[in-house]
Parts: sequence; C-alpha cells; structure tokens
Amino acid sequence: FLKIFGGSANSRLFKRIGLESGLAYHVETNNDTTYNAGIMTISASVPSKKQEETLDAIFDEIEKLKTQKVNEDEVRRLKKSIRYGISKIFETNEGHIYVINEKRDTKRVPEDFLRAYETVNPDRIIDIANKYLPKNRDEGKYVLLIRAPLKK
Repeated sequence: FLKIFGGSANSRLFKRIGLESGLAYHVETNNDTTYNAGIMTISASVPSKKQEETLDAIFDEIEKLKTQKVNEDEVRRLKKSIRYGISKIFETNEGHIYVINEKRDTKRVPEDFLRAYETVNPDRIIDIANKYLPKNRDEGKYVLLIRAPLKK
C-alpha cells in the first residue's frame, strides 16, 4: 500500500508531486507499527511558497487511492519488490538479527509477511485507503506538521 502510494520513485506521490508538478525533489511515505501504534507519515521537501499546492496534490492522490482501482501490473510489481526486499534482509547479519527479534517479539516469521502481501489486490487497497486515510483535507484524523524556516 505505502510503496504504491509514496514508497519509491515509481510511487504515485513521487510521480505527481516530484515528476509531473515539479513541486518536490523528495517525497516518501513511512509507517511505524511499533506496539500497534499505527502511524503513517508523508514527507516532502517542498519550497515554502508551494506548500498549499503540494498539500492539495497529496490529498488529491489520497482521494484517487480511495476511489480508483490500482492497476494489476502495479500490484504485481509491488509484490515482486516486497519479495525481493524480504529476501534481501538475509544478506546481512543485521537482517538475521532483525528476523530473530521479530520472531521472538511478535511470533512472526518472513513467510508470514509474504503470505500477507500475497492477499493484496486492487479492491483491498481501496478498502484499506478508505479505512485508514483521512476523509479529505478538512475531515479526518491526521496531524499536519509544516516546517518552513525559510518561508517569506
């Protein structure tokens, strides 16, 4: 979900805000599920004078994710990327330690994550977007933090 929305150079946010609109040179989404906190962040490096236009574009992409099906090819690419990422974890000692800790703390193993990702489909993405993303810019549960030290 987040990889499609804002997790890479192929993500919807990067294409819209970075490439098409030229509003930002850096866009990403992240999530923190530590202790089931459920925090999702969207970050963008944007000139201060372009922040309103960027916020409009972000919420427009959120609305599209909630109403328009993601292309099956996009989902297939996502799954392939996830499988690669999970496999790549095992290339380092740090990755092995992460897997051991994850198994100890949550009882989950990499195969559990792979099974979960295989259930992703365009309809499920719409359902998740509608469940977790803000209704619109005026309604919804979200916090907006704008750092603009050079705003004039």
